[in-house]
Amino acid sequence: MDGRIVRRWIGEYPELALGEPFGVERRLLDAYGITGKPEDLAPEDDKLGEWTAGWGDCYATTIAAEFSLDPTEISQDTNVSGAMLVANTPSF
Repeated sequence: MDGRIVRRWIGEYPELALGEPFGVERRLLDAYGITGKPEDLAPEDDKLGEWTAGWGDCYATTIAAEFSLDPTEISQDTNVSGAMLVANTPSF
């Protein structure tokens, strides 16, 4: 995607959401009967609470692995076509 953010959702800050759910996120939403985006649900909606409690497979690394590369598996032996860029984030 040329370094563009195509999807962002932060449960604590739904107003910062961007893009459409895809891949594992979409499948998990469908499994809970949520046809739209989680950020469109009211915070007190039971479906949102149930989905949020069970969305453990929807980590950013899981989505990255499905969409491109699993950042937890990248090593000097990882084969890619073109340039591979990896961001190093500061620890907290």
